[in-house]
Amino acid sequence: HIQIHDELCISIKNKEARIMVKKIMEKAISLDGTDDVVDLGASSTFFSTNVNSISMWFKMPDTSGGEERIFVSNSDASASDLRVVVSTGGTISVDFWNGSSLSSTTGGSAIDDDIWHNLVFTTTASAQALYIDGVSVATTTHTRASRAGSVSATIGAHVASSVYADVDVSDFAIWDAALSASAVKALYNAG
Repeated sequence: HIQIHDELCISIKNKEARIMVKKIMEKAISLDGTDDVVDLGASSTFFSTNVNSISMWFKMPDTSGGEERIFVSNSDASASDLRVVVSTGGTISVDFWNGSSLSSTTGGSAIDDDIWHNLVFTTTASAQALYIDGVSVATTTHTRASRAGSVSATIGAHVASSVYADVDVSDFAIWDAALSASAVKALYNAG
């Protein structure tokens, strides 16, 4: 179990990874799919509005054994507010609270190929976009009604369900803005 500390750095096996504005992880971490998780603190710290972007680089092996949750923002009702899921077929889905249930933005080809990929998800109160490797793979026009609470946001697991991801993650960031397509492409090109 890895926990983000108040001084904005995390320790992983005696190595230190610095966290920047909005809790950006600059260093890659490997999560084993058994019990590893990065605890970012209260979900409401990151999702106090309905306009956000999430960006990360990740590498994941075959997911045929079950879906993997790379990131989860939780509500105080022991349910998800927003989550990034890789299906057993290897495709990405970002599920988010719409006011009464979870809506999804799903797209792209299988990414459970043990190769580094860049994921960006942007949302406003009424529109979403999912990008893989700098390319838009899905757009939706669902309502976004954040219910993020005091329960921790996590990278690599949905702890309440004991679902842990076998994934490497790097350069994780959350913005209080919907990034433009050109900003997403620039993030991807920057590597």
